[in-house]
Amino acid sequence: MRTLELLKGLTEKELKLIEAKVLTGKRKSLVPLLKELKKFRTTDNEPDDAELFRKTFGKPYSKNKNYLLRNELRLLNEIIYNYLVEVAFNQHLTKNPGAYNQWLLQSFYNRGMKSMFEADVEKSISVSLADNRPEESSVIFSLKSLWQIQNLPRSVEALKEQQQVIKQFKQEEERRFFFRIREAEAREAFVQHLLDYVEGKQRHNSDDARTSGQSVFDMSKLENSDWRARYLLLKKHAHQTKGILRIEILKEMQEIEEAPYFKGDYGLNAQIVTLTNLALEYLLLEQFELADKYMEQCIERCCLLKQPVPIGNIQNYIANQVILKRYEKGIEIFKKFEDIILKSRSAENILILAGFCYIFLNKPDQAMELVPVASKVNVNNMVVSRLMIAIIFFLRGDYELANNECLNLKRSTYATSLEKKNDVYTLIIQWLGKYFSAFTKGAAVKQKEISALRKILETHRVQIMPHLKKEFALLWLMREIEAGI
Repeated sequence: MRTLELLKGLTEKELKLIEAKVLTGKRKSLVPLLKELKKFRTTDNEPDDAELFRKTFGKPYSKNKNYLLRNELRLLNEIIYNYLVEVAFNQHLTKNPGAYNQWLLQSFYNRGMKSMFEADVEKSISVSLADNRPEESSVIFSLKSLWQIQNLPRSVEALKEQQQVIKQFKQEEERRFFFRIREAEAREAFVQHLLDYVEGKQRHNSDDARTSGQSVFDMSKLENSDWRARYLLLKKHAHQTKGILRIEILKEMQEIEEAPYFKGDYGLNAQIVTLTNLALEYLLLEQFELADKYMEQCIERCCLLKQPVPIGNIQNYIANQVILKRYEKGIEIFKKFEDIILKSRSAENILILAGFCYIFLNKPDQAMELVPVASKVNVNNMVVSRLMIAIIFFLRGDYELANNECLNLKRSTYATSLEKKNDVYTLIIQWLGKYFSAFTKGAAVKQKEISALRKILETHRVQIMPHLKKEFALLWLMREIEAGI
């Protein structure tokens, strides 16, 4: 009986610890079961199922109820297993300070304890390197790399720092692999030596029969036969391609992720990331319907798996609804995830997008509620917010206010700094100002000025088109002009 063998492997002190866990557990039937099994620890006999069942449940035994006893034994085994694993793990950590530091850092990382992680990571790397234990240092460098990807700014300096950490991660992983291969080769030589002796063969023809350590490894077979190796290669290629080719790679990744055997580094999140990337790639190709399909799948998958929806997916989804003229759907998603949005770094951008959904629905009051009050870091968002306000004045019929807002914005330091960069916003401000100004004139002059503006926009069509999928003040103006034809 497996449970009895486990109990026999415990010391008296350990047995008392197991008894304490059983006594404090919710499964009270395990108490008499353990008590009965203890009687057989020092004997070669095993308990009879019928007697063990009666002692455990206080009821007569029958073969069709044997599964109840099997289940109790399984639960008792799990308690012992957990204890044995805990002891073995603690012994490993005690013998290897680097491993202790590795798991402590892993805990900080998993819990999002950023200050603790930052404070300890370099010290932990130093300890593992000093002990020459790449099995720990490679994991710590990997954790540091993931932490940097998630927390450092996307600046040239920070990205170069990340490259260096990834290089160190790879170096330590190569050393770890190298050490383990050499250990395997030493064992091979040892077993071959014993086999030669047992078979009565002469060990060596000379005093020196050494062979070189293996230094070349053919990984190509793994990439063709092992789904995990193939998946990791696809992950790499997904960052090195774009367009239709990248979509093909992402779809192959998706097939693997949906398979029952898939257990990725990021677990269920891998499926979410791939759906997000598919949607983004279709957006970049301006295939907005397909992008919409994958963004909706991503949101549905997140809700199904009770995972947070990537904030970038929410932002892109609302923007896409503006392009597809599905403004109500954009507002619906905004309201559904409003709490998450407002706590994110993308809050300002998404407020602007949701505000434009209301603008295109000709609901200026609701749009005004979403206009960001001020932008402390993003000049473009400040200009867009002012343009939104001008459009809102226009929708309310306050044509003079709308025109004045554009005139004030044109004279502002924001517009001046943008004009120096030859930014498209200088043209948008100018064109919106002309449109709003036309509505302050009589009917004949108004039509004449709008016709002139239409010709200007037509002249700049090639220049304008790339901006329509992200500059929604310009998109609004274009649709207004088209609707007035």
